[in-house]
Amino acid sequence: MAEEPEAKETHGEAASAEGGSEKSGKSSKMLVLIMLAVVLAGGGFFGIKIMGATRGKEVAKPKVGEVLELQEFLVNLKDKTWLKTSLALGVAEGAKLHAAGGGQGEGAATDDPKMRDIIIQVLTSKQLDDIVSPEGKEQLKKDILSKLNEAYGDHQGEHEKGEGGESGPFLEVYFTAFSYQRY
Repeated sequence: MAEEPEAKETHGEAASAEGGSEKSGKSSKMLVLIMLAVVLAGGGFFGIKIMGATRGKEVAKPKVGEVLELQEFLVNLKDKTWLKTSLALGVAEGAKLHAAGGGQGEGAATDDPKMRDIIIQVLTSKQLDDIVSPEGKEQLKKDILSKLNEAYGDHQGEHEKGEGGESGPFLEVYFTAFSYQRY
């Protein structure tokens, strides 16, 4: 009978040893879960921080600094129509243009033959039906901007791309007069 209590004690010690290993297994799982939660929370915090930082910084659109008013254009369109128009060009802030003769300063490029030639080439490539509607006029503006910025792109200054996505010193075309007559 003396042996029976010892067997019970041995059985009790084995049970307590199993309980200890279960506790250490549970505590290591708990530790892993806690570490995982901390890592995920930290990652989420920094993700939100970074997303908020990039969302707050909007790319600054270039602003029109100077407006160049050009002399009147009187051209023949492709379909036996006269077009008489006056326009002005919105130049980006900080853009430096010079006339064909190399002049500097405000208004130096208003009578630039190269600029006028480019605009005349664009105008004479159109038919009346292409430019008479509001959408047609907007497309004509885009075409003029594209050709001018292609030619004057080396005079950019410190500005970024304009609203149409093109890069160059010219941002806007403003029609100040627009009339036509078929002949």
